[in-house]
Amino acid sequence: MSMRQVTGYAVDPNGNTLGGASVRVGHLASSSPALLYSDEGTTRITNPIIARADGSFDFYTYDGDYSVSVTFGGTTYTLSDMSLDLGHIVYKNADEVINDAVTGATYQNDDDLVFAVRNNEKYHFRMVLYVTTTVAADFKFIFTGPFGIGYFVYSIIDGDGTTVIDNARQAVGAGVVANYTAIPTQIPLIAEGTFTANAHGVFQLQWAQNAATAVDTKVEEYSFIYWCRAT
Repeated sequence: MSMRQVTGYAVDPNGNTLGGASVRVGHLASSSPALLYSDEGTTRITNPIIARADGSFDFYTYDGDYSVSVTFGGTTYTLSDMSLDLGHIVYKNADEVINDAVTGATYQNDDDLVFAVRNNEKYHFRMVLYVTTTVAADFKFIFTGPFGIGYFVYSIIDGDGTTVIDNARQAVGAGVVANYTAIPTQIPLIAEGTFTANAHGVFQLQWAQNAATAVDTKVEEYSFIYWCRAT
């Protein structure tokens, strides 16, 4: 799990600093106390922690959703709710194949490359697909989900690092034909973008052959999407 350093100030609703205040960090869902550290995962510190004389405090903790409260002089203030998110990876545990001459060009949900999103939050993603296909079948993909504004770019890069296909930005949610007809057919496809969700839901990769054939088109094991909230 990833960790992040958090710094802040204990203040009352009028903005007055509260030196020596007790600062509690709890999990947002359960309100149970979070594990806090003075460094990146080695030295545990107590929770609550005590703010310095100028009201400042800092700690390290793991990715997650938290609520921070401050107690001073017998009064407790909710300082903030916060999300710590350094990123996540979803990846394929096995090859996935399409090889149907009738339905091969119909988009299907990828079995693994999907993640949950929240309304009004911005996300960044980077996808690497290891695709095996044929010139006749080619390959197409699309992202589905509750998108507001968002764009991505994609490229196909051969084994010596040369960019073979390099495309202008696409609207997230637009279908893309990868154009493997012009290049060797076992080359990674890389896509990267940012979007804002306009509802709770899931970000889902769908893909298919561009022309249905009975020969395998495959998205291989260890293809992945890295994603994080860009807040």
